[in-house]
Amino acid sequence: MKTKEAPQAKRAAGILGGLVRKKGLIIALVLLVFLCVVGSAAGGAAASGANPQPTRPGLGTPPASEGSLTLTATSDQSFDPTGTKAWATVTKDGGPARTLRAHFIDVGQGDSEFIELPDGRSLLIDGGPTDAGEKVLSYIKGLGYSRIDYVVATHPHEDHIGGLTTVISSLDVGELWAPDASANTRAFEGFLDAIESRGIETHGASGGKAIGSGGAYSIQILGPQGGAQFDDLNDASAIVLVTYGQNRFLFTGDAPSDLISRACGSHVDVLKVGHHGSGTSTNSGLVASLNPTYAVISYGTGNPYGHPTQEALDALSGTTVYGTGANGTVTIESDGTNLSASAERDGTVVAGDAESSDSPGTPADAAATATTAARGDQGTAGGTDATVYVTNSGKKYHRERCRHLKKSKIPMSLSDARDAGYGSCSKCNPPT
Repeated sequence: MKTKEAPQAKRAAGILGGLVRKKGLIIALVLLVFLCVVGSAAGGAAASGANPQPTRPGLGTPPASEGSLTLTATSDQSFDPTGTKAWATVTKDGGPARTLRAHFIDVGQGDSEFIELPDGRSLLIDGGPTDAGEKVLSYIKGLGYSRIDYVVATHPHEDHIGGLTTVISSLDVGELWAPDASANTRAFEGFLDAIESRGIETHGASGGKAIGSGGAYSIQILGPQGGAQFDDLNDASAIVLVTYGQNRFLFTGDAPSDLISRACGSHVDVLKVGHHGSGTSTNSGLVASLNPTYAVISYGTGNPYGHPTQEALDALSGTTVYGTGANGTVTIESDGTNLSASAERDGTVVAGDAESSDSPGTPADAAATATTAARGDQGTAGGTDATVYVTNSGKKYHRERCRHLKKSKIPMSLSDARDAGYGSCSKCNPPT
């Protein structure tokens, strides 16, 4: 994380670099063996002439009705320090599927989107909070997938990466992409453990990189800016644009409206509304520039942050709006030209009510608390993995916008702050 070189940040960087280097060596060895085998086979075929050996039962050419498999070397469009890596993909003759399906999974107060790509590959963006991991896993397996080709963790907040631990521990994962950001939380530690234990190929998510392409579609990372420093983890959110034919899907994590606008200032057909419908991520200017046909807000009913806000809903007034809190899981399909949307249930998306605070404090303290609630210090339902902040010399833990954090600002999980003996700030009233 650029805000502080915490142990988790060093570990995340080590996992990222180590796995990439290891993967490069393995791929080089595999390619060498492959070339040797091909050369040997070619020599054997020339020597045998018109008398080839019979094929062993069960190892012959697949039946014509099943189609034949083709091994295709694909150039790597992703981050690779060696600049030499390539990977192989297996495709089936007869052409790819014709439909892209984006599933906005109802994970409560969190984010998770699973995209079935038109060539049969798949993309998962976030996995919801920790307690939603099993639901996300079950949903993906219910669609018939045992492998996810691409996983994007938009940023290290628990309500986005908590459930990923369950998913990536249970399914085969091709590549994982995440921005250069980390958090001192148990949820993030578990996420790193899962990546390391499975040996997943990892890449840094920053603007200008391409995740993959299937000819008719592309997956581009539009933000965050590489090398940027972030005081707020929401600002580090990976912003992802999926394009299929004439249709464009924009996934924004918890990024604020100014960064979304800077990353993408033209029309998109489908907008995953930023930060669960917070006013910090959606305003009339952004909506006017994007002009989405559909907007989907991922939130949990009765959440304490007031998501979605009336400000965001007013800005989206000319758009067809779905919300997981009101409609359950939402699915939008594209054939490259036309779109169709469906949801688990009928419902109307309405503004939420933020919890009021009766605590004493100055107007500045109250404003800080309200702003933090709008941006969301989010954790599990029990709140033990909510992110709080401490100072180098203080004995209290605070909300992100507390005025006592001006000199230093060290993020950690609520449970770790309690274990370290920190008390709750009486001015900003963080979760307890």
